[in-house]
Amino acid sequence: MEKAELRKNLKNHVKGAEVITKKELMTFMGIEKHDHIRKYVAGLEAIEGKYYFISDVASKLIRMVK
Repeated sequence: MEKAELRKNLKNHVKGAEVITKKELMTFMGIEKHDHIRKYVAGLEAIEGKYYFISDVASKLIRMVK
C-alpha cells in the first residue's frame, strides 16, 4: 500500500477529517489494547494531546512497513 492510498483510507474512516485519534486508529487497524497503538503514534505531534494529523500517521505507518 502506498502513502496516498493509506491516507485516503484513513480519511474515509474518519469521515473526511484531517485528524485522527488513537481510538479511531485502533478501530481502523483492528487493535484492541491501547498499549499496542502507542508505537504507531510515538514521536508524532498531537493537537491537544489527542488528535494526530492523518498525513503524519500515514507517513509513520509506511515507514514502519519498509
